[in-house]
Amino acid sequence: MPTLKIQSNAPATEEAWDALITAASRQVAEMLGKPEGYVMVIAEPTPRMAFGGSREPLAYLELKSLGLPEERTPEFSVPVR
Repeated sequence: MPTLKIQSNAPATEEAWDALITAASRQVAEMLGKPEGYVMVIAEPTPRMAFGGSREPLAYLELKSLGLPEERTPEFSVPVR
């Protein structure tokens, strides 16, 4: 089962988290070519996070999926700033 875990210290409403989960589920299914019915998305507000010494708003995403083609790993691992 493809699983996307999202952690972020950015303030957001429950409605914003719900919209993010819905969009992320659809996107993961499309990216992996799998039915959305098998996709799990976990979203966690995590207030204490830092990257590069900065506490500016950030997100950490972790994608796991059985059978993920190794040659596509770099495509899914590009950092975004």
